[in-house]
Amino acid sequence: MTPQSHDSAESAPVGPILEVRDLSVEFHRRTGPGQGHVLRAVDRVSFSLSKGRTLGLVGESGSGKSTLAKAIIRLAPVCSGDILVNGGSILGLSEADFMRVRRRIQMVFQDPYHSLNPRMTVSAMLDEPMRIHFPKRPAVERRARAGQLLEQVGLGEDALARYPHQFSGGQRQRIGIARAMAVEPDVLLCDEAVSALDVSVQAQIVNLLQDLQEKHGFAYLFIGHDLAVIEHISDEVMVMESGRVVEHASADALYQNPSHPYTRRLLNAVPVLSSLAE
Repeated sequence: MTPQSHDSAESAPVGPILEVRDLSVEFHRRTGPGQGHVLRAVDRVSFSLSKGRTLGLVGESGSGKSTLAKAIIRLAPVCSGDILVNGGSILGLSEADFMRVRRRIQMVFQDPYHSLNPRMTVSAMLDEPMRIHFPKRPAVERRARAGQLLEQVGLGEDALARYPHQFSGGQRQRIGIARAMAVEPDVLLCDEAVSALDVSVQAQIVNLLQDLQEKHGFAYLFIGHDLAVIEHISDEVMVMESGRVVEHASADALYQNPSHPYTRRLLNAVPVLSSLAE
């Protein structure tokens, strides 16, 4: 796995693509034991993300990482704060207006075995988001674009006619990445995108994401619990515990001199894996 360069800030534009400002997410238990209880899953989180940059988001299960990602695409209830895409707030947008912005933020999911529809061919899966977001684009152009996407993620055009069960886990995740790229996004939310894969395959997918970022300038919010993986891909790292950000620093600074006890505890638990260091 090739380590991410943490000195590329000069080539990145100044203005952030995505800004999260003092964001909180709450869930209310309406029935059963604990009725009326309010769970604050995300508590006053702020960050910004610019073109060509990767923010690693790390924490144990239940820390609020995935809930934060869902809130960014309006799949979790925001109770306060704001989310801005290219300087404009998205929280007050109508569904129709939000769909136009939603194209710019796509998600790569954790489980490549369940995130792809087993009844659809790869061609149909790549075509679907393009039909939604680019309805005037001719079918022949969409198919050509699908073939190009597969080439970019390391699969050939012959994959278009095949179904998910005919691919390995790593290949399925490549298809998931191609699907996210199909609508020409600015930001990819990678929610535990390699945690379900073997270590050697993790390295291949991380290297692929880095290559695609260099080519297209994608901004990544890379969510995970494995700090060994996060270190290799991130420019900055944000550590969450119980819904709150306890530390946010450049990747180099955080790994060399972590300031919060929770971060130090996570780092002390990282195994030494030679395949990740190569």
